[in-house]
Formats: sequence, structure tokens, C-alpha cells
Amino acid sequence: AGKNGQLGAAKPNPVNFRDLLGVNGLWGWGGQASGNLADEGWGPKRYSSLAAHARNYHSWNWDVKDPDDVPNYDAMSCGLGTAALYWLHWDQEYGGWNAANLEVEVSINFGPSSFPQSIFNDPYRAAYNYGFAFARHFGSLHGTDLVSTLEVGNEPWIAGMGYSDPEFYSTLLMGMAKGAKDADPTMRVLPAHFGGLNDSLSRWNASHLKYLDALNVHAYSWVQTTKGRTGVHPEHNM
Repeated sequence: AGKNGQLGAAKPNPVNFRDLLGVNGLWGWGGQASGNLADEGWGPKRYSSLAAHARNYHSWNWDVKDPDDVPNYDAMSCGLGTAALYWLHWDQEYGGWNAANLEVEVSINFGPSSFPQSIFNDPYRAAYNYGFAFARHFGSLHGTDLVSTLEVGNEPWIAGMGYSDPEFYSTLLMGMAKGAKDADPTMRVLPAHFGGLNDSLSRWNASHLKYLDALNVHAYSWVQTTKGRTGVHPEHNM
């Protein structure tokens, strides 16, 4: 026995390690067909034995050509594609992920390269309508129950890739989050990840929190120095 007494018997953890892990994915998983057509060992089925979650980078401009337009997911589900891509069928894609026993989380991707700020007629209404249509179709309350989580963006603070005006993202976040929750309160809604506390507080505030279920953190195990990027262990104090 040690100084603290006899070591107790080991107890199995009730949480499966698989339930702690997820994988980032894209439409088709690098192949030429949607995820529902994946053979064993390919696409979503390649990861389902080790991860319970899958996160897709879902581009807003794959669903509509103009952000002020409302996506017609009913037409898409009938095989008519989206307004932007005639061949796209998200139900088949996410159906394949679910069939592989993966809980689907979606990061809605948008930025100046796809939708410049100047193209929006009404940013709040555009984001609200998109969030509402997305949650209504893919959520569990009224829709297909194929998606559990919606993230409003990925990393909008990245220089040259995000909107330079933090208030503009704040408006989109409020619209899309409220739209999603109005359509389906069971849809889990998160904001994007930000570059630090000051950046976070410039893009969201207390008024957003009533429509958010959690905050988003991207923890990278490297540190930037004058010599460049250096890899560190995850517990490093950075």
C-alpha cells in the first residue's frame, strides 16, 4: 500500500472512448459520390468504429446562389438539387453518415469569397431564413432528424478569409441562431470559434446566448513563435 492506503479496484468508465471522438468531413469524403454510397472501409464507414461524431463543412453557397434567397430543401429531397447545385442531395449525404452510426454536426461555411458583405440586402433576415429552413428540414422536431448540431461559421476571424467587420458576423449569428431555434428548439446551435476573448466579445454578446447551447473552442496543439509554428503537447500552457 502507498502513503494514501491501498489502491482501489479499477472501475470501467461508463463512457465509451468512441463517444468522445469526432472527425471532420466533407461532401463525398474525398470521393466522387455522396456518403450514402460508401462501401465498407470508405467514407463515413471508415471512421465509425472509432468516432461517434462527424462534422461537415456545409457551404451556404452550395444551397443558394444569393444569401437573401431561401433554400428549398423540399425540392432537394425530391431529387431536384439545390438552387446552386442541381446534383446536390444533402439527405443522401447525411443519411450515409447516420447509417454509419455517426452523429452529424454541421458547420455552415460562408465568407467574403463566397458571399461578400455587399451582396446581402438584409443580413439578419437572410441568416434567419437560412437557419430556419435548415433546422426545419434537417432537425428532429419536424424534419429528417439527420443533423443534431448547427455551427454558425467555422473561424471567421482568420485574416483574409473572414469578414473584417465583427458586427456583421454578430448580425448573421443572431439571425441564423434564432431562425434555427424558432424552427426546431431541439437543434443544438453553436457560434463559430474565435481568435481570443476580445475577438469573441466583439462578435457575440449576452443577447446571443439565449439562442446558443454552448460556445465553440478549437484547441490546437502548437504555439506560434518568431521561428514559426512549433508543435507542443496538448497540456502545454501555450
